[in-house]
Amino acid sequence: YLADAPHWEGKLVALKEIRTDHLSEREYSLLNGRFLQEAAMLMSLQHPGLPQIVEFFAQGPCYYLALEWIPGKNLEEYILEQGPAQEADVLTWGLQISAVLEYLHSRHPNPIILGDLKPANVVVPFEGSLRVIDFGVARHANLEGRNEIALVSPGFSAPEQYKGTAVDERGDIYSLGATL
Repeated sequence: YLADAPHWEGKLVALKEIRTDHLSEREYSLLNGRFLQEAAMLMSLQHPGLPQIVEFFAQGPCYYLALEWIPGKNLEEYILEQGPAQEADVLTWGLQISAVLEYLHSRHPNPIILGDLKPANVVVPFEGSLRVIDFGVARHANLEGRNEIALVSPGFSAPEQYKGTAVDERGDIYSLGATL
């Protein structure tokens, strides 16, 4: 949702809703812990290629994540409307997305694996540089530097994601290549 509220000081936000009313007690308990952990992780990120997290909260059977709204089109929409991108644009975009991945992968003590990089999750803003959005499956890598990510985006996910095996930073790099 596109939303505003007085305590957001007139800023519009992208409000992501996660419904929980269809979950069992056990599933709700797992989601609750994961949501709070992921929201805290996202709140700690500070990079110009990422949206800022404004707030997270629960209301009734739903969780909400309020993110900075970035006016523009996602890369998928942009290419469908504009046609094939120029080589110079693709190189610039690749460098911008690589800077975001470098930031996420260099987080200490555990890198962050984006896990779902694809054109629909990259915004070409009306002003400024590309922004990577949608951290729905982003995870801290575990102590071995790997993480199991169940979601698969056909054509963009690394082969190991299709098998349901552990994914590390190389999975994001694979997705970057497929996106470009």
